[in-house]
Amino acid sequence: MDGGLLLQETHGRHRYYKLSGPDVGHAIEALSLLAPPVKVRSLRQSAELEKLRTARTCYDHLAGQFGVDLTQALLDNQWLIESEQGYQVTERGGAHLQEWGVDWRELQNRRRNFAKPCLDWSERRYHLAGALGAGIAERLFEMKWIQKKDGSRTVTITVRGKEKLKQYLGIEC
Repeated sequence: MDGGLLLQETHGRHRYYKLSGPDVGHAIEALSLLAPPVKVRSLRQSAELEKLRTARTCYDHLAGQFGVDLTQALLDNQWLIESEQGYQVTERGGAHLQEWGVDWRELQNRRRNFAKPCLDWSERRYHLAGALGAGIAERLFEMKWIQKKDGSRTVTITVRGKEKLKQYLGIEC
């Protein structure tokens, strides 16, 4: 807490702790790459871990194999290009994002990083973070292309989502 990594909330006699922000979580996830993998001790634990690896949220953006595949498809289809600042939206990508209802220009004007790579702990490749990553995730939830499992970070791609992601980006989910 003294180092600013944790925040404390007091409710009566109870104290609750949370990470002070996404950057702390990113640092912990980066450190987790050095740790040995968790030993799976049950079929249920194995199934839950597999669901997390397949598709999940990482704070407010998409991660897992789905998040990495989505990011790669955005790059392959030239909706995004890599830059020194992270990622930039291309003219083509901007038109498609507007078609999806993602106001990427407004997201670009926020104080938050716009579009940056975030190292995925399960895939060991990058997925899209920042305001744009959050904006895309939010819109995919709104359009019901993806759904979140209650009480979990696990994400499910809907039938409609699979159809639309294949149509727009060639992603096979």
